[in-house]
Amino acid sequence: MKRIPILQQAEQLKRLLAEAARSNQEASSLYRGIAPLLDRCIADEFTSTLDWGDIPGDYLFVEGSLRDIPGLEQAFSEFKIQATGNSDSPVLAWLHSEMAARDSQGDK
Repeated sequence: MKRIPILQQAEQLKRLLAEAARSNQEASSLYRGIAPLLDRCIADEFTSTLDWGDIPGDYLFVEGSLRDIPGLEQAFSEFKIQATGNSDSPVLAWLHSEMAARDSQGDK
């Protein structure tokens, strides 16, 4: 887990969730469930990576309405990847290159 990226991503996710929680019950539920974990990341209380299952909320993006909130799913995914130590995986590097290629094609 890299300290600066996880700190930034925890802060961003907390901000986006707090904003969405004002008008979305699922976002409010996720915020209540994940805020203590985000606060611990922001306070730099973790010295090792978390297990994938230690971070609640995936199902709210798959089965719920959270995927429709701009930027929230991306922030959640980036936080979870950093927190679980998977930021340097070859599969993730490939996925980022594919996404960048698609983005550059969309700009033309």
